Amino acid sequence: MYFSKFSILVLAGIALSSCRSEQPVLENPAREARLQVRNAHALAYDLARDRIVLFGGANDSLVCSDTWEWHNGRWQRKAQTGPPARTFPAMCADPVNGGVLLFGGNRVLFGTEELRDTFLNDFWRWDGQNWHEISGMGPAARAEASMVFDTERNRLVLFGGYNRERDRVNRLRDTWEWDGEKWQLVSDTGPAPQSGATMIYDEKRAAIVLFGQNSERTAGEVWQWSGNNWKMLPEGSGSRRYNAAIAYAPEHGYALRFGGWNGEARTNDSWIFDETGWRLLAAEGPSARNHSAMVYDNKNRRFVLFGGHDGERVFGDMWAFESETWHQLRASVPKLRIENGH
Repeated sequence: MYFSKFSILVLAGIALSSCRSEQPVLENPAREARLQVRNAHALAYDLARDRIVLFGGANDSLVCSDTWEWHNGRWQRKAQTGPPARTFPAMCADPVNGGVLLFGGNRVLFGTEELRDTFLNDFWRWDGQNWHEISGMGPAARAEASMVFDTERNRLVLFGGYNRERDRVNRLRDTWEWDGEKWQLVSDTGPAPQSGATMIYDEKRAAIVLFGQNSERTAGEVWQWSGNNWKMLPEGSGSRRYNAAIAYAPEHGYALRFGGWNGEARTNDSWIFDETGWRLLAAEGPSARNHSAMVYDNKNRRFVLFGGHDGERVFGDMWAFESETWHQLRASVPKLRIENGH
């Protein structure tokens, strides 16, 4: 996450003079008949139903609260009710109980985010038909947290993110686990406080692996969570990366990372991470972007990436990665976006 001064633009003939930083866009009925462009959304692969599930995020001008599923080569609009509109929620599949779990996010995207009460800490499950809110005390409200399911220990693990405290950005480093009934704070040490880090469950290592960054270093860091503590791994390499897209392929035993912000520019490089470390691919694919999202499609045995933005345009294109090659599944005309700090 990074910041710049908020400005008001008129895009596609729509006057947005009322969208000031002190009056940010909060809700969007999101009645699009066809999913168009999206960034800062959440994507997960529902293992039980072989569906790619998308929730929320923002299009070119509004924050969204819609749910879509990708199946048989097309997006289908699903539930009309559920979690409020938000950007940067954490979402992943629940392979034990089925469905998809969603936590937190931010009700705004545009502006300088000077309001503290826009951050969320609600917790939801998608069962394929409806959203159900899960009650109970848990992590503090936040956006851009990292969350995956540890299938070895049957625990949902959440790390970091950011909110606001005393009118300043507050990046977090706490680690929480949910056992299916309650949340527990399990660590407040390890990786530096950060948001927008990528995280996977690595089946070969039988551990969670986080690909993070430290503001005091230019190199990326790799950390492993064993269930008891964090340990830095020696495989850190390349520049630090914020808000990249990542997914893990169990059958191949590696993770694919694409794009993100390296501290200076948006990128479009593709990296594989396996038991030997990092490997940069020569594959050409999507244009440079961040705030996209990616999953591994178990049924079709390929990675699937959707959306994102390059600072000026929001994307709605969809790409597949298989046999170390990118190919486009769906073309889409990008839309100009409101200038903001993301």
